[in-house]
Amino acid sequence: MKFRRLLINIFLWLTLIGNGAQAGSERSLPETINFDLSNGKIVVVYQMLNDDTASEQYADWAYYLNEFAESNTPQYQFYAADAALNDRLAENNLAITDSYTLFLKKHEASFYYQGVLVESPTYLAIKTYYAGEELTPMHHAFMPEEVTINLD
Repeated sequence: MKFRRLLINIFLWLTLIGNGAQAGSERSLPETINFDLSNGKIVVVYQMLNDDTASEQYADWAYYLNEFAESNTPQYQFYAADAALNDRLAENNLAITDSYTLFLKKHEASFYYQGVLVESPTYLAIKTYYAGEELTPMHHAFMPEEVTINLD
């Protein structure tokens, strides 16, 4: 019972993170992301197609994303993807047909993880890269695919 309650709380928290910055705003998600990028934020966009919040996969995914978000709140902004953003990503040759996580920072490389991200070392590799620290061989092994994204 405690575990299910924890999952529900995590889901609600992630929903708030993903949508909170848009409240009261007339910007589309791509415009909101560009705004955050131009203000020095690192943006994490995710799409989780498994909506079975009681599944082990969902619990693992939510745990690792939540853990990363809590430890990186000041410099990172998190958003749940929407159709407008997925259309823009398709214009950038990313065929969005699955769950994914996308990491963006202005004037830096962007990284795309296709599938459900349940690997803590991937988050650590991203954090290390964007902090400008030297990547170890382990970091390189867990880095997502580097992509070029233009949301303008």
